[in-house]
Amino acid sequence: MIRNIPNKLTRPSMMKLLDDHCARVNRRRGPAAYDFLYLPMDFSSRQRCSNKGYAFVNFTTAEAARGLHYALHGRGWHRSLGSAKIINIAAAYMQGRHRLVRHFSRSTFACHTDEYLPAVFSPPRDGTADPPPAEPRHLGRRVPPRVPAVQPAQQLVWVRRGEAIASQLATPSMVT
Repeated sequence: MIRNIPNKLTRPSMMKLLDDHCARVNRRRGPAAYDFLYLPMDFSSRQRCSNKGYAFVNFTTAEAARGLHYALHGRGWHRSLGSAKIINIAAAYMQGRHRLVRHFSRSTFACHTDEYLPAVFSPPRDGTADPPPAEPRHLGRRVPPRVPAVQPAQQLVWVRRGEAIASQLATPSMVT
């Protein structure tokens, strides 16, 4: 699990970060690859949509996961993201591709595009461009996001001390 992700970061940007990391590791000592990624999005934020600040990633080996921890944990994000957050890599409650796929396959996601759904990669992504990575298989069921109901503006009622409050704000027993 990757925590403290800048809210502007998108899934393609996260995939690029992970691909670059895997490619670096594979050039030096190998093997490093990941086969699952889910970056939850927050559609209720004031921005168009932003991530919730964490992501679930499944590496194909424990050594690859430790390599990501060693490379990124405790470091800051690139200045171009405009965030002072410090990366936190931690073990998630659910471990392994099988458990993640089983869990997220039964989930419903309120979003308008598959880009925001959990993604499974087969073959796993290892940062190489040869052959080009296959398109991800998306998990879960996508439903249209609910548009929040517009609340009517509340009317403010000014009352002098000791006077009765407007009938819609007070019950008869409250008025003295």
